[in-house]
Amino acid sequence: MGFIKSKKVSDKSDGFLFSLALKFIDVLPGEFNTIITAGLQEILEHIQVDRCYIYLFNQDQKQLLLTDFFYKKGLKNKIPQHDKVDHEDFVWLIQPLLKNTSIYIPSAGNLPAKAGTIKAIMNAEGTESMLICPMIHNDSVIGFIGADTVSEKNAFSDEARNILERSAPIISAAIKRRELEKLGSLAEQKFKSLFSNIEDPVFISTPEGKFLEINPACARLFGYDSVDELLKVSIGENLYINPEDREEYKQALEIRGRIKDYELVLKNKAGKKITVLETASIVENGGGKIIAYGGIIRDVTHKRRWEQQFFQAQKMESIGLMAGGVAHDFNNILTTITGYAELMLMTMDESHQNYKDVNNIIQGGKRAENLVRQLLAFSSRQMIQPKIIDINKVITDLHAMLSRLIEEDIKFELKLKEDLSNIKADPVQIQQVLVNLVVNAGHAIKEQNDKDKSKIIRISTDSIKLSSEFVDLHPG
Repeated sequence: MGFIKSKKVSDKSDGFLFSLALKFIDVLPGEFNTIITAGLQEILEHIQVDRCYIYLFNQDQKQLLLTDFFYKKGLKNKIPQHDKVDHEDFVWLIQPLLKNTSIYIPSAGNLPAKAGTIKAIMNAEGTESMLICPMIHNDSVIGFIGADTVSEKNAFSDEARNILERSAPIISAAIKRRELEKLGSLAEQKFKSLFSNIEDPVFISTPEGKFLEINPACARLFGYDSVDELLKVSIGENLYINPEDREEYKQALEIRGRIKDYELVLKNKAGKKITVLETASIVENGGGKIIAYGGIIRDVTHKRRWEQQFFQAQKMESIGLMAGGVAHDFNNILTTITGYAELMLMTMDESHQNYKDVNNIIQGGKRAENLVRQLLAFSSRQMIQPKIIDINKVITDLHAMLSRLIEEDIKFELKLKEDLSNIKADPVQIQQVLVNLVVNAGHAIKEQNDKDKSKIIRISTDSIKLSSEFVDLHPG
């Protein structure tokens, strides 16, 4: 037993809600009672209850009238009218409804003492469990839609609660249209109440790519200031990043007659990419010709972005593991090569004809060891090993490789200050920083549009004393 805050509609409910809303689009005069009853029957069957009904307040909210209902055969009728619902006997039930809060009663026996009138009503009607959801029009509660079970307790799943809560604005709009019909104002208000009360983007469009009807949520999704502004755009030209995707969508929809969670990459008014899942159906005329598409759109842009970031992180982790494995295997080979070369060098003096060649093998092996350390550092399997180094020498040793990282029309310069003090750092980490900086600089120069501007990458070193003010502003 308790009060329920509204929840977002679940994915499984999209198709059912669209089908329910579609029932009320082209209702002929005099058919509203039949269509509303049919809608209650569909809700009853979908969420598996015994009764589904609608009570409406009178104008001063002191009376509730049973206006529409559908029951399974053989059940007791609901009480058709409740007077003085503003009395304290009804406060436990009515006050939460007026605050737009749904009420779930799993069993009449569990009701508090202050809800004695409600308990008596449930017993009189033979009701075991009850779920009621407020119906709102123009920010005012006009009544509620309810669902009962008689033979056994019903826990009402989240999907069942979502269905009943999200059906309430659809039925509310239909009831108000029925009232407007009696007043002769149906034409002006035909679709406004129906679509405006649905929080999810809903649309009806022509196969050629023009919107016929949309709700405000649809305009907000695509970044347009109003429904009227979005109604004027061409769907294929203005909302699709690739117009060819529109043709594939049309083909899939017209072949199947209905699509669920069909993924599309679209764009909003500002040209920003949005990813959506669309559940839609075709609308045919009496002759079987497709005259419209109608459906519900769900924005999954952020969800897809998070998924891509997760997959990228997994891929980088796999590359790191592979790099670490390759580095270890390569290091074993290097150990053999440099080991034998050093043994050979121990048997030679500098006058030996092969001394220079063997020494070059050893030097090449040492450079390869630095490459192995870079791979291990990339794979996060190498601890940082700071040491006292000459930064100018690190840059000079790396100069040849850095030159090969940039295009030939970019000039590469070194401006290194002499007699610099040594620093304590990991030389491999310093090399990685330099490589990244040079590669990024090369890309930035390549993107410049000014052909007359000189293309130069310059690496310079200097000795700078940090002032106390700078240190205070940059702790650590």
